[in-house]
Amino acid sequence: MQSNIGSRFSLTRNHLQSLPPASEYKARAAFISPVTTLFCSSVVKPLSVHINSSASAFSGEFEISGLEIDAPFQADPKSTENTTVSFVFNDQNTPKASPASCSLTWAVGLSPPSQALPGVCSDRSVRAWLPSGTYNGVADFQIEVAHTYEDNTLGDPPYNINTLFGFLSLTSGDAGEMSNYTCDMTRANCRSVPETILIAKVLYAVS
Repeated sequence: MQSNIGSRFSLTRNHLQSLPPASEYKARAAFISPVTTLFCSSVVKPLSVHINSSASAFSGEFEISGLEIDAPFQADPKSTENTTVSFVFNDQNTPKASPASCSLTWAVGLSPPSQALPGVCSDRSVRAWLPSGTYNGVADFQIEVAHTYEDNTLGDPPYNINTLFGFLSLTSGDAGEMSNYTCDMTRANCRSVPETILIAKVLYAVS
């Protein structure tokens, strides 16, 4: 999927990529105003960041397909193989954009990536991570995905950049059965049912 963000918006894009996960905004909600103004010496007009959870900021959800998680160490404590989560991402809010493939990997003894890392997804406008403290094995974890794109209804460049944050909880067995998510716990391998789509609920928009 080709990124829609031109180089002339590099200042705005770099700022958005450095934003903390949306889960942190909820914790900070009592301490920040709805609009935080950032001043840069090279920008004449203040750059405002709006944190919006209303439906007016987005109309669709994130679609996750082809999801698979493989954790050999969970099935065999002697294994030294990495844990890997992979999936295909699509945003209902940008129907003309191509899907992006994402893959998160972490080594035995390490925690899953809890913040956006470069190269996780095939499109740099899409970022994914596992929120801190939400991974309890292949049958109980969460994925957070962020997608940044141009939305000219928000205003003129560079004020037309929108970032959506979506969440997907995956459970099986004792953690709660999902009809489209199956696990083979003897191999610590879980995957979405072929030809089905899991919906990651979009909860926040930052523009």
